[in-house]
Amino acid sequence: MLTQLREELRPKYNYQTAMYLFGLLLLASAVLHLGVFLGDGGSWWGPVSWRKPITFGFSLGVAVVSFGWLQGLMPRHRILGWTTTILTGLFATIEDGLITMQTWRGVPSHFNFATPFDSTVFILMASAIGIFTVGTVVLMGWLVARLRNRRSALIAGLVGLALMLVGSAGGGDLVVRGNAVFEATGAVPPGLLIGIAGSGKLAHGAALHGLQVLGVLELVFVALGVGSQWRIRLMTMAGVGYVAGTGLVALQAYSGRSMLELTPMMASGLLISVALVGAAYVGAFLNWKSQRTAIETTSVA
Repeated sequence: MLTQLREELRPKYNYQTAMYLFGLLLLASAVLHLGVFLGDGGSWWGPVSWRKPITFGFSLGVAVVSFGWLQGLMPRHRILGWTTTILTGLFATIEDGLITMQTWRGVPSHFNFATPFDSTVFILMASAIGIFTVGTVVLMGWLVARLRNRRSALIAGLVGLALMLVGSAGGGDLVVRGNAVFEATGAVPPGLLIGIAGSGKLAHGAALHGLQVLGVLELVFVALGVGSQWRIRLMTMAGVGYVAGTGLVALQAYSGRSMLELTPMMASGLLISVALVGAAYVGAFLNWKSQRTAIETTSVA
Protein backbone atom coordinates (compact mmCIF):
# COMPACT_ATOMS: atom_id res chain seq x y z
CA MET A 1 0.00 0.00 0.00
CA LEU A 2 2.74 2.45 0.92
CA THR A 3 4.59 1.69 -2.31
CA GLN A 4 1.47 2.42 -4.34
CA LEU A 5 0.89 5.69 -2.48
CA ARG A 6 4.50 6.77 -2.93
CA GLU A 7 4.27 6.11 -6.64
CA GLU A 8 0.98 8.01 -6.85
CA LEU A 9 2.32 11.07 -5.05
CA ARG A 10 5.92 11.00 -6.30
CA PRO A 11 6.69 14.12 -8.36
CA LYS A 12 7.30 13.17 -11.98
CA TYR A 13 7.91 16.62 -13.48
CA ASN A 14 9.89 19.70 -12.45
CA TYR A 15 6.80 21.90 -12.36
CA GLN A 16 5.08 19.35 -10.11
CA THR A 17 8.05 19.37 -7.74
CA ALA A 18 7.87 23.17 -7.62
CA MET A 19 4.13 23.01 -6.88
CA TYR A 20 4.75 20.58 -4.02
CA LEU A 21 7.49 22.84 -2.63
CA PHE A 22 5.16 25.84 -2.64
CA GLY A 23 2.53 23.77 -0.83
CA LEU A 24 4.98 22.47 1.76
CA LEU A 25 6.26 26.01 2.38
CA LEU A 26 2.71 27.18 3.06
CA LEU A 27 2.04 24.27 5.39
CA ALA A 28 5.33 24.89 7.21
CA SER A 29 4.30 28.51 7.70
CA ALA A 30 0.98 27.38 9.18
CA VAL A 31 2.74 25.03 11.63
CA LEU A 32 5.29 27.70 12.55
CA HIS A 33 2.58 30.25 13.31
CA LEU A 34 0.61 27.71 15.29
CA GLY A 35 3.69 27.45 17.48
CA VAL A 36 3.88 31.24 17.70
CA PHE A 37 0.22 31.40 18.69
CA LEU A 38 0.65 28.76 21.39
CA GLY A 39 3.70 30.56 22.76
CA ASP A 40 2.49 34.13 22.37
CA GLY A 41 -1.12 33.66 23.34
CA GLY A 42 -3.63 36.31 22.41
CA SER A 43 -7.08 35.97 20.95
CA TRP A 44 -7.84 33.50 18.18
CA TRP A 45 -10.51 35.85 16.85
CA GLY A 46 -10.45 39.44 15.69
CA PRO A 47 -8.94 41.32 12.73
CA VAL A 48 -5.38 40.96 14.07
CA SER A 49 -4.71 37.38 15.11
CA TRP A 50 -2.25 34.57 14.48
CA ARG A 51 -5.31 32.69 13.26
CA LYS A 52 -4.94 34.22 9.81
CA PRO A 53 -1.44 33.00 8.88
CA ILE A 54 -2.35 29.62 10.38
CA THR A 55 -5.63 29.10 8.56
CA PHE A 56 -4.58 30.70 5.27
CA GLY A 57 -1.28 28.82 5.28
CA PHE A 58 -3.04 25.51 5.88
CA SER A 59 -5.90 26.06 3.42
CA LEU A 60 -3.69 27.33 0.62
CA GLY A 61 -1.03 24.74 1.40
CA VAL A 62 -3.30 21.71 1.10
CA ALA A 63 -4.87 23.20 -2.03
CA VAL A 64 -1.49 23.65 -3.71
CA VAL A 65 -0.32 20.15 -2.74
CA SER A 66 -3.57 18.79 -4.19
CA PHE A 67 -2.89 20.69 -7.41
CA GLY A 68 0.53 19.07 -7.58
CA TRP A 69 -1.08 15.64 -7.26
CA LEU A 70 -3.45 16.46 -10.14
CA GLN A 71 -0.54 17.61 -12.30
CA GLY A 72 1.13 14.24 -11.82
CA LEU A 73 -1.91 12.36 -13.11
CA MET A 74 -1.61 13.87 -16.57
CA PRO A 75 0.93 13.48 -19.37
CA ARG A 76 3.80 15.94 -19.24
CA HIS A 77 2.97 19.39 -20.61
CA ARG A 78 5.68 21.91 -19.88
CA ILE A 79 3.68 25.06 -20.73
CA LEU A 80 0.52 24.16 -18.84
CA GLY A 81 2.53 22.66 -16.00
CA TRP A 82 4.60 25.75 -15.32
CA THR A 83 1.63 28.05 -16.00
CA THR A 84 -0.51 26.38 -13.34
CA THR A 85 2.39 26.18 -10.88
CA ILE A 86 3.13 29.89 -11.19
CA LEU A 87 -0.50 31.06 -11.21
CA THR A 88 -1.50 28.92 -8.22
CA GLY A 89 1.57 27.86 -6.24
CA LEU A 90 3.50 31.12 -6.49
CA PHE A 91 0.55 33.45 -6.04
CA ALA A 92 -0.87 31.42 -3.15
CA THR A 93 2.52 31.90 -1.46
CA ILE A 94 2.41 35.64 -2.21
CA GLU A 95 -1.12 35.87 -0.77
CA ASP A 96 -0.11 34.09 2.42
CA GLY A 97 3.10 36.13 2.66
CA LEU A 98 1.18 39.42 2.54
CA ILE A 99 -1.28 38.23 5.21
CA THR A 100 1.58 37.01 7.39
CA MET A 101 3.49 40.27 6.99
CA GLN A 102 0.51 42.31 8.15
CA THR A 103 -0.01 40.05 11.16
CA TRP A 104 3.62 40.47 12.21
CA ARG A 105 3.22 44.24 11.77
CA GLY A 106 0.29 44.08 14.20
CA VAL A 107 -2.25 45.47 11.74
CA PRO A 108 -5.29 43.89 10.05
CA SER A 109 -4.60 42.20 6.72
CA HIS A 110 -8.17 42.53 5.44
CA PHE A 111 -10.25 45.69 4.97
CA ASN A 112 -7.35 47.79 6.20
CA PHE A 113 -7.21 51.19 4.49
CA ALA A 114 -5.56 53.03 7.37
CA THR A 115 -2.50 54.03 5.31
CA PRO A 116 -1.64 54.01 1.59
CA PHE A 117 0.70 51.08 2.26
CA ASP A 118 -2.03 49.03 3.97
CA SER A 119 -4.46 49.81 1.15
CA THR A 120 -1.87 48.68 -1.40
CA VAL A 121 -1.30 45.43 0.49
CA PHE A 122 -5.02 44.67 0.52
CA ILE A 123 -5.27 45.38 -3.22
CA LEU A 124 -2.28 43.11 -3.86
CA MET A 125 -3.92 40.38 -1.80
CA ALA A 126 -7.08 40.62 -3.89
CA SER A 127 -5.00 40.54 -7.08
CA ALA A 128 -3.00 37.51 -5.92
CA ILE A 129 -6.11 35.48 -5.10
CA GLY A 130 -7.65 36.54 -8.39
CA ILE A 131 -4.62 35.20 -10.28
CA PHE A 132 -4.77 32.03 -8.19
CA THR A 133 -8.39 31.59 -9.31
CA VAL A 134 -7.39 32.00 -12.96
CA GLY A 135 -4.79 29.26 -12.44
CA THR A 136 -7.48 27.02 -10.95
CA VAL A 137 -9.58 27.48 -14.10
CA VAL A 138 -6.57 26.64 -16.30
CA LEU A 139 -5.89 23.48 -14.27
CA MET A 140 -9.54 22.50 -14.56
CA GLY A 141 -9.45 22.88 -18.35
CA TRP A 142 -6.23 20.87 -18.49
CA LEU A 143 -7.89 18.04 -16.56
CA VAL A 144 -10.84 17.94 -18.93
CA ALA A 145 -8.56 17.85 -21.96
CA ARG A 146 -5.90 15.37 -20.86
CA LEU A 147 -6.97 13.15 -17.95
CA ARG A 148 -8.36 10.11 -19.78
CA ASN A 149 -7.34 6.98 -17.89
CA ARG A 150 -8.60 7.75 -14.36
CA ARG A 151 -12.31 8.60 -14.41
CA SER A 152 -12.63 8.54 -10.62
CA ALA A 153 -9.70 10.95 -10.29
CA LEU A 154 -11.24 13.11 -13.01
CA ILE A 155 -14.50 13.27 -11.03
CA ALA A 156 -12.60 14.16 -7.85
CA GLY A 157 -10.57 16.83 -9.63
CA LEU A 158 -13.42 18.46 -11.51
CA VAL A 159 -15.86 18.45 -8.58
CA GLY A 160 -13.16 19.67 -6.19
CA LEU A 161 -11.93 22.45 -8.49
CA ALA A 162 -15.49 23.54 -9.34
CA LEU A 163 -16.29 23.78 -5.65
CA MET A 164 -13.09 25.75 -5.14
CA LEU A 165 -14.27 28.28 -7.73
CA VAL A 166 -17.60 28.49 -5.91
CA GLY A 167 -15.70 29.02 -2.67
CA SER A 168 -13.64 31.77 -4.30
CA ALA A 169 -16.85 33.47 -5.39
CA GLY A 170 -18.10 33.21 -1.81
CA GLY A 171 -14.84 34.74 -0.58
CA GLY A 172 -15.32 37.60 -3.04
CA ASP A 173 -18.82 38.15 -1.67
CA LEU A 174 -17.40 38.32 1.87
CA VAL A 175 -14.86 40.92 0.72
CA VAL A 176 -17.68 43.04 -0.75
CA ARG A 177 -19.64 42.76 2.49
CA GLY A 178 -16.56 43.61 4.56
CA ASN A 179 -15.81 46.66 2.43
CA ALA A 180 -19.41 47.82 2.89
CA VAL A 181 -19.04 47.53 6.67
CA PHE A 182 -15.79 49.50 6.55
CA GLU A 183 -17.35 52.25 4.44
CA ALA A 184 -20.32 52.48 6.80
CA THR A 185 -18.36 52.46 10.06
CA GLY A 186 -14.82 53.48 9.16
CA ALA A 187 -13.50 50.51 11.15
CA VAL A 188 -12.16 47.10 10.19
CA PRO A 189 -14.96 44.58 10.90
CA PRO A 190 -13.94 42.14 13.67
CA GLY A 191 -15.96 39.40 11.95
CA LEU A 192 -18.43 38.91 9.14
CA LEU A 193 -21.91 37.47 9.46
CA ILE A 194 -24.57 37.16 6.80
CA GLY A 195 -27.84 38.40 8.21
CA ILE A 196 -28.13 37.72 11.91
CA ALA A 197 -25.89 34.67 12.31
CA GLY A 198 -25.05 33.19 8.90
CA SER A 199 -21.44 32.01 8.65
CA GLY A 200 -20.22 32.84 5.16
CA LYS A 201 -16.73 31.76 6.23
CA LEU A 202 -17.95 28.23 6.96
CA ALA A 203 -19.64 27.99 3.56
CA HIS A 204 -16.49 29.41 1.96
CA GLY A 205 -14.27 26.87 3.74
CA ALA A 206 -16.51 23.89 2.99
CA ALA A 207 -16.39 24.66 -0.73
CA LEU A 208 -12.62 25.19 -0.74
CA HIS A 209 -11.77 21.79 0.75
CA GLY A 210 -13.89 19.44 -1.32
CA LEU A 211 -10.85 18.62 -3.44
CA GLN A 212 -9.00 17.28 -0.40
CA VAL A 213 -11.93 15.13 0.81
CA LEU A 214 -12.41 13.58 -2.63
CA GLY A 215 -8.68 13.47 -3.36
CA VAL A 216 -7.97 11.47 -0.20
CA LEU A 217 -10.74 9.08 -1.23
CA GLU A 218 -8.95 8.54 -4.56
CA LEU A 219 -5.72 7.84 -2.66
CA VAL A 220 -7.59 5.29 -0.56
CA PHE A 221 -8.70 3.62 -3.79
CA VAL A 222 -5.09 3.50 -4.97
CA ALA A 223 -3.78 2.12 -1.68
CA LEU A 224 -6.45 -0.56 -1.43
CA GLY A 225 -6.46 -1.51 -5.10
CA VAL A 226 -10.17 -0.80 -5.63
CA GLY A 227 -11.37 -1.71 -9.13
CA SER A 228 -12.05 1.04 -11.63
CA GLN A 229 -15.83 0.53 -11.84
CA TRP A 230 -16.19 0.60 -8.07
CA ARG A 231 -13.99 3.69 -7.95
CA ILE A 232 -16.31 5.53 -10.32
CA ARG A 233 -19.45 4.54 -8.42
CA LEU A 234 -18.04 5.39 -5.01
CA MET A 235 -16.45 8.66 -6.15
CA THR A 236 -19.71 9.73 -7.78
CA MET A 237 -21.56 9.01 -4.56
CA ALA A 238 -19.04 10.95 -2.50
CA GLY A 239 -19.08 13.84 -4.97
CA VAL A 240 -22.88 14.08 -4.86
CA GLY A 241 -22.80 13.97 -1.07
CA TYR A 242 -20.13 16.64 -0.72
CA VAL A 243 -21.74 18.99 -3.24
CA ALA A 244 -25.11 18.60 -1.55
CA GLY A 245 -23.61 19.19 1.90
CA THR A 246 -21.74 22.29 0.75
CA GLY A 247 -24.90 23.63 -0.85
CA LEU A 248 -26.87 23.12 2.36
CA VAL A 249 -24.17 24.85 4.45
CA ALA A 250 -24.25 27.79 2.02
CA LEU A 251 -28.06 27.88 2.10
CA GLN A 252 -27.99 27.99 5.89
CA ALA A 253 -25.41 30.78 5.86
CA TYR A 254 -27.17 32.93 3.27
CA SER A 255 -30.45 32.48 5.13
CA GLY A 256 -28.75 34.29 7.99
CA ARG A 257 -28.96 31.34 10.35
CA SER A 258 -26.29 29.74 12.51
CA MET A 259 -25.35 26.09 12.02
CA LEU A 260 -26.66 25.62 15.57
CA GLU A 261 -30.14 26.59 14.37
CA LEU A 262 -30.80 23.76 11.92
CA THR A 263 -34.34 22.90 10.97
CA PRO A 264 -35.19 19.16 11.02
CA MET A 265 -35.15 19.10 7.21
CA MET A 266 -31.78 20.87 7.03
CA ALA A 267 -30.29 18.58 9.67
CA SER A 268 -31.55 15.52 7.81
CA GLY A 269 -30.12 16.77 4.53
CA LEU A 270 -26.71 17.39 6.07
CA LEU A 271 -26.75 13.99 7.76
CA ILE A 272 -27.52 12.27 4.44
CA SER A 273 -24.75 14.25 2.71
CA VAL A 274 -22.17 13.25 5.31
CA ALA A 275 -23.42 9.66 5.18
CA LEU A 276 -22.91 9.51 1.40
CA VAL A 277 -19.30 10.68 1.71
CA GLY A 278 -18.64 8.35 4.62
CA ALA A 279 -20.27 5.43 2.82
CA ALA A 280 -17.88 5.92 -0.11
CA TYR A 281 -14.90 5.52 2.22
CA VAL A 282 -16.48 2.49 3.91
CA GLY A 283 -17.29 1.02 0.49
CA ALA A 284 -13.62 1.24 -0.50
CA PHE A 285 -12.57 -0.79 2.54
CA LEU A 286 -15.37 -3.32 2.03
CA ASN A 287 -14.29 -3.77 -1.59
CA TRP A 288 -10.70 -4.34 -0.46
CA LYS A 289 -11.83 -6.83 2.18
CA SER A 290 -13.93 -8.77 -0.33
CA GLN A 291 -10.98 -8.93 -2.72
CA ARG A 292 -8.70 -10.27 0.02
CA THR A 293 -11.31 -12.86 1.02
CA ALA A 294 -11.63 -14.00 -2.59
CA ILE A 295 -7.85 -14.29 -2.93
CA GLU A 296 -7.53 -16.24 0.31
CA THR A 297 -10.37 -18.58 -0.72
CA THR A 298 -8.72 -19.22 -4.08
CA SER A 299 -5.37 -19.87 -2.40
CA VAL A 300 -6.90 -22.41 0.00
CA ALA A 301 -8.72 -24.13 -2.84
